[in-house]
Amino acid sequence: MGSAVIEVSGLVKRYGDLTAVDDVSFSVGAGEVFGFLGPNGAGKTTTLSILATLLKPTAGTARVAGCDVVKNPAGVRREIGIVFQEVSLDTKLTARENLDFHARIYRVSDRKARVAEMLEFMELTDWGDKLVEKLSGGMRRRLEVSRALLHRPRVLFLDEPTLGLDVQNRRRIWDYLIEGAREDSTTVFLTTHDLHEAERCRRVGILDRGKLVACGTPLELKASLGGSVVRLRGRDPKGTAQEIMTATGLETRVEDDTVNVVVDSPAEFLPKIMQRVGSSIAEIQVDEPTLEDVFLALTGHALRDGGEEIFSAWRTVHAATARRNGR
Repeated sequence: MGSAVIEVSGLVKRYGDLTAVDDVSFSVGAGEVFGFLGPNGAGKTTTLSILATLLKPTAGTARVAGCDVVKNPAGVRREIGIVFQEVSLDTKLTARENLDFHARIYRVSDRKARVAEMLEFMELTDWGDKLVEKLSGGMRRRLEVSRALLHRPRVLFLDEPTLGLDVQNRRRIWDYLIEGAREDSTTVFLTTHDLHEAERCRRVGILDRGKLVACGTPLELKASLGGSVVRLRGRDPKGTAQEIMTATGLETRVEDDTVNVVVDSPAEFLPKIMQRVGSSIAEIQVDEPTLEDVFLALTGHALRDGGEEIFSAWRTVHAATARRNGR
């Protein structure tokens, strides 16, 4: 990771009494793939919109490619590409015409060659002269990504770039993104609530209710929980959860017929608890923590929209680990 290309300090955005972005600070290095992970309404798109000069902050500062987003928005716009959540292509133009128009706006010197190159790169050459309205959703998304990369921006902003796409198209777009950004040394900043996308980022910032609650590599974030996740599936999950509480003092989270609990040592935990509830357990699974687990630990609710499931076990283990490490 090179020197910082995005620098954010104390960023705040208010809409009346609503604080959408609340004192957020972070930096993104040159060539880095950085993701904002959080549910809808967390402040991800608002932050991205400020960085892309589409909104002005209420307070704080932000610089993109060395340009202040408030004092020099034109400078920022020259250095960025952007893919919005909603399709923003001209559906009455062909794929090639959409790219050519974009290349003219950015005064791309090798316009025709670059358009042809990006169509080939995104496997759209055979569709280049088709109207966009005739293209599938996956093709349109690939075309939007190629348009955003066309003028070789220093920073590429992506707002939920694969929203609504099937697994195959999501994977293809990610492969194109990583390869294309690497070839042109482009810094990628994306928002997502998709855990698989977040795992592919070099670093992830976890955003919840406008606050940046954690930032690090996926491995660092998961390791911060300091334990493994034991999932016990059986016919009496509430009874199992109560037995675990009584025997160990650990709190649990019940999802359908499964009890989830974070433990320091599954090898010590499982024999003890199976003596008490073994007859009601049909399946045992031991996992390393996921980014969803990290989100639960830090925010107290699920990543999916509207989730308010309190899961204190993650917080308890996380706090104990922090105390052991002197943090």
